Amino acid sequence: MDKLYVGDIPLDYKYAVFSNGYITLYNQPSAHNETLNYYRIYTANNGFYYSTGSQSFGSYTTTTFQPINVTNNYLYRTDIDGIVLISFIFCIFGIFLINIITSTIKKGGVFGGLL
Repeated sequence: MDKLYVGDIPLDYKYAVFSNGYITLYNQPSAHNETLNYYRIYTANNGFYYSTGSQSFGSYTTTTFQPINVTNNYLYRTDIDGIVLISFIFCIFGIFLINIITSTIKKGGVFGGLL
């Protein structure tokens, strides 16, 4: 089963209600005549955005809470591919910049013609 990245949301919020554009996480599997705090993770954006709030459940309210696997490991972010790509581009640019700066001292720079 896949895991849902929750960032700094407590890991005991692992009961989900799926909606169009967001996932609402609760810390217990059911509620009757009580108010629960929740974290709402928005899935429409390419990134990690969430909000908090509370919701009251009545005695006749039927809501299906699905237990899911949650993690705070950043490798499970939905935008990890973009983060890795930008980091790679910055590394290549940094090597190129170091080679240009050191080419004033030594012909070809530190990397001597690699770039």
